[in-house]
Amino acid sequence: MSVASRVDDVLRAAAALLDPQRDAGRAAREAAVIECALSAPMADRVFDVASARYSRASVEALANDALAGRRVALVLAATVATAPLRAIALPWLAGADRIAVRPSRRQRRLVEACARAFERDAIVCVDAAPDGVDHVIAYGADDTLVAIESAIARGVSFEGRGHGFGVVYVREASDEAARAVALDVALHDQRGCLSPQAVFVRGDAVAFAGALHKALAAAERALPRGRVAVGEAAAAMQWQGVMAARASWFRRGATHAVAAFDAPALDATPGLRNVVVSAVTGVDDVRAALGANARYVTCVGTDESAPVWGFTAARVVALGAMQDPPLDGPEDPRRPTRR
Repeated sequence: MSVASRVDDVLRAAAALLDPQRDAGRAAREAAVIECALSAPMADRVFDVASARYSRASVEALANDALAGRRVALVLAATVATAPLRAIALPWLAGADRIAVRPSRRQRRLVEACARAFERDAIVCVDAAPDGVDHVIAYGADDTLVAIESAIARGVSFEGRGHGFGVVYVREASDEAARAVALDVALHDQRGCLSPQAVFVRGDAVAFAGALHKALAAAERALPRGRVAVGEAAAAMQWQGVMAARASWFRRGATHAVAAFDAPALDATPGLRNVVVSAVTGVDDVRAALGANARYVTCVGTDESAPVWGFTAARVVALGAMQDPPLDGPEDPRRPTRR
């Protein structure tokens, strides 16, 4: 199959899935609400945002022969609504002969809709990774990747795409910057590997946290948060209780919470629009706060120039653009590939 045909396949699939007027697009949005726990307005927004990425030029730039003629097993974890399309497109554009996609049990309808949109018999959903594959691509937690890699047959190559998170660095605090950061936090309800978990602001963290608190309340009115499971709600309440006691400043909204610290801090959050803001004097403080965790950073949203981020391989984008990156990664830190 020619490269041009594969590019056309991806563009056709993207057009079908990202258009709410088409059957595939409606099915994908319905699955995003049910399986990704998004509100309907949020599902519409994230698919609209993703549609701009699938231009012919951006898709053609990803075409290569890295997997030419190889039979690929693609093992997916539960993820954000727009990710399965990209996960299937990448090996197809790399020349895979066949792709057997094993969805997460929590997102089967969404992944099946994505696979069908390619309209190729060589791309199928399966209940278990089949025998006789040449290459395995797996998404998931680090311990899951270790387990999958250890179970594959000798001679089968492996590509693991694991845990990651985003961070924000604000050099010049303003209400406009707070609104942009609020959008980065709100999209996908802060469930994705690009979602910011920590906001580092040069100067007054409390003042910026207050502006972010107001901006997240406004974002909720336009893009309501989706369904939250009981366990998720309990984790969020526990985190909020800890932050209320520890943080220099803390506010809880109807569907979000913001904690502020007067010194650099990297505290894991439960997502779901719960975020930490901490004061820094510059990028060196961010580097120190991240420490060894810098290798897990997938995306940096900032109003600072890109060259200062040489200590991480993460993509560096403008504030407000963290959930709308080009298709070429790195959205997911990779474990070394075994050949």
